[in-house]
Amino acid sequence: MTAYEVLDVALSALSFATLAFVLVQVVSHSRQMHHDFEAMYLQRFWSIMERRSMHVNFEASPRWLAGRDRRVIEDYLALSNDQVALRRLGRITDETWLMWAPDIVGFTSQRAIALTLWKSSPLAYPDLRALLSNATADPAWDPCSLGPVRRWIRGL
Repeated sequence: MTAYEVLDVALSALSFATLAFVLVQVVSHSRQMHHDFEAMYLQRFWSIMERRSMHVNFEASPRWLAGRDRRVIEDYLALSNDQVALRRLGRITDETWLMWAPDIVGFTSQRAIALTLWKSSPLAYPDLRALLSNATADPAWDPCSLGPVRRWIRGL
């Protein structure tokens, strides 16, 4: 093997290593952006929960709730619908979705929240309704249809 061939192989290997490093950095950056985005939705959740009455009982009938607690329910349903829609679009990581999905299903099963949801327009909260109807049959249901390679590339 000549010196030029050795140099060619070494430069090819270095180019491949550089490309692999850049790809890993892009995926890591994408993952961090997803986590920052998810943190914004977590903050939105807590700002909604901070507005509820101190002794609110979401197992009660919605008609017995104070007006601000009914507004908390409506805001929570809108937030949950947004979270499911973002997962469908591939904006929420797999790890976060594994935490959020059962929490959304569990929280919306409380009487006041469930009644508010089902008494709302059938066109309201379409992504949330899809989660609740599919999660009943399959608790592992995921609205994100991206394959494993695309998930990894996108940092999910």
